[in-house]
Amino acid sequence: MDPVGKLFDHSLHLIGLLDADGLVLRANQSALTFAGVTEDQIRNQPFWDTPFWSHDPEQRTRVREAVKQAACGETICFETTHPDADGHIRVIDFSIRPLPDENGRISFLVPEGRDITELRQAEISLKESETRYRTLFENAGDAILIMDGIRFSDCNDKALEIFACSRRDVIGQSPFRFSPLVQPDGCASEKKALQYIEAALAGQPQFFQWTHARFDGTKFDAEVSLNAIQVGRSSFLQAIVRDVTARKEAERKQAENEERFRFLTENTKDVVWILDVETLRFTYVNPSAVRQRGFTPEEIMAQPLDEALDKAGADYVRRLIAGHRAALEKGEEQLDQTVYYTEQMKQPHKNGSWIWTEATGSFRRNPSTGRLEIYGVTRDITERVHAEGEREKLERQLRQAQKMEAIGTLAGGISHDFNNILSVVLGNTNLVLKDLDPQSRIYKKLSMVVKAGERAADLVRQILSFSRHEEKTRQPLYIHIIVKEIVKLLKPSVPNTITIQTCLCADALSVCADPTEIHQVIMNLCANALYAMKETGGELCISLNPCSPPADFPGSDPSFIELTVHDTGPGMDREVLERVFEPFYTTKPREIGTGLGLWVVHGIVKAMGGTIEISSSLGSGTLVRILLPAAQSPIKEIPVARDALPGGNERLFVVDDETGIISFMTDFLTGLGYSVQAFVDSEKALDIFSRAPQEVDLLISDCIMPNRNGFDLVQAMRRLRPDLPVILCTGSTEEKMRAAAKKAGVQSFLIKPLDAFTLAMEIRKALPH
Repeated sequence: MDPVGKLFDHSLHLIGLLDADGLVLRANQSALTFAGVTEDQIRNQPFWDTPFWSHDPEQRTRVREAVKQAACGETICFETTHPDADGHIRVIDFSIRPLPDENGRISFLVPEGRDITELRQAEISLKESETRYRTLFENAGDAILIMDGIRFSDCNDKALEIFACSRRDVIGQSPFRFSPLVQPDGCASEKKALQYIEAALAGQPQFFQWTHARFDGTKFDAEVSLNAIQVGRSSFLQAIVRDVTARKEAERKQAENEERFRFLTENTKDVVWILDVETLRFTYVNPSAVRQRGFTPEEIMAQPLDEALDKAGADYVRRLIAGHRAALEKGEEQLDQTVYYTEQMKQPHKNGSWIWTEATGSFRRNPSTGRLEIYGVTRDITERVHAEGEREKLERQLRQAQKMEAIGTLAGGISHDFNNILSVVLGNTNLVLKDLDPQSRIYKKLSMVVKAGERAADLVRQILSFSRHEEKTRQPLYIHIIVKEIVKLLKPSVPNTITIQTCLCADALSVCADPTEIHQVIMNLCANALYAMKETGGELCISLNPCSPPADFPGSDPSFIELTVHDTGPGMDREVLERVFEPFYTTKPREIGTGLGLWVVHGIVKAMGGTIEISSSLGSGTLVRILLPAAQSPIKEIPVARDALPGGNERLFVVDDETGIISFMTDFLTGLGYSVQAFVDSEKALDIFSRAPQEVDLLISDCIMPNRNGFDLVQAMRRLRPDLPVILCTGSTEEKMRAAAKKAGVQSFLIKPLDAFTLAMEIRKALPH
């Protein structure tokens, strides 16, 4: 790649290349990543119709005019906005430049954008910072003075209050005006102050104790912070003065307090304590014990160790002391250096609860008695422990979500191939059925194959939609019909040691559901029950009755349906029962169970607004009870005449890389009277089509094919024949396929496996009348 090309592709700016009419020819990776598009999605599109301008019609009009101006040789620059891939609006420094060729003719245009969102935000932040600084300056609790050289140029109100003067008494004065001639250490104030000033101006922040004088000469103790600040090319000093007269007095009084507890604070949030190693009693506890544990210090000092801590904590302290005594006997006592011991333990609260604490202690000898003691600090970490537990819970949920995402990815990956296989099975089976007597035994057997194939196709769609949390298309249906269908399907394969009983309410009970969902729920539960009884035999009972809603049901409608599946198998213990709804958990051998059945059942029932309960114990069988809301609207039977398939004599081009589908489509469409040319190679199909585009009345093509996919094939053929009718087919259920087909302007978009009646009807709709 030439250096210019590398610069284009690797630039952090958003750069593209347009022709003189504003159609996108190229875009660098930064631009594509910013908008979340591929180059194929925007190539040959008008620049103003690309996602960069999708958020604002006015900006689209503006850039369209800019393209016209640039095509006339003018460089256009302005500030605008773009939505990024996440939909956030970013501020862009935009330009579009003409690119003339060697003859001076404008052949190309170069749009370029630079993301300046952070710059604009920084400018706003700077203004806000200046405002905040001024607010802090004016409202600070300490005196703040600004020095230009060795003269005050500004000060806040607190400075006037501390120095007991007016602003005109400060501005223009040197700091020596507000200091005595000599500091307490004997140094001249002016000389010492100049040293601090010079050091601060050299970039070394200064913090020092100072004796100041108020305007009337009264002295006071202060802490001074001196820092250089740069404003443009000018340097200033900022002095922060804190009156510490009261604090100095307090420190002098505090020095008189008992030295034994000088490093302990009575106001700390944590509990500070001393434990006597011989008696295992606390000899000192600070007042924070009341806030932490509810007990007063006196109450805690009266408690033996086993009442002050839980058993694990008390045992830990005894082991710690025993270890220290052993080291002492060996002459290894480490009292000459600080050795801290930290442990988490539970302690009782006065209200009867338990709190989690973290105790840190160190062995010391009492300077007065010589007795060995542990000096320590205890912190309440109950919230932290609970937060860690919640974090672990969230991590488990994240792993669970990742498992679910893996299911969706796996299902999406196999859907295309699996639907192609089902197309071949269903298509050819239906062709054979056309030539058989409907009363024949073979016809009935093959009809069961078709029914199973259609159920498999529905199941693929069900897995895909469930794993992606998509809304289902539900409709009122009679649930007892599906129960009877499943029982009829199961009975031939059930051993004679197991009986199946049904107890279905005489009234027709309906729910609003997807038929495949209900089929999947009942089939999973029955399959689990039969597997549980395969060794012992027993009875499987399925019942269906109206019932009242669950106790916690928020609605007022009492109409619910109860579905129960009960088996007399060996049952489950408590541990298994608690995990039955976990994905990937199964008690079956790896080659038999996936651990997804009951998880899917649980998800379907919850999505329908129902509840599911499982009760079981070892030796007592298992009962699954499902409550579902009854359908609120009546079931409408809409008969569809599917006997006579419409046909014709038009010329059809069929393209699919699956030979089985090509064979079925050729036989089926030829049987309807059409003239069919079929291809497994899209390039060959395009070659034949290009020789006589007007000799084809309709193109039927798969979407996903090697070499040239269906969308590219349609585009290529329509360049030769713009009015060519097209039907696209795919085994994938991804929504982006449907969107791409809509964008391509095809007459129909069909999902495999193809239904013969639907295909015949869609062909007639697509062809001109």
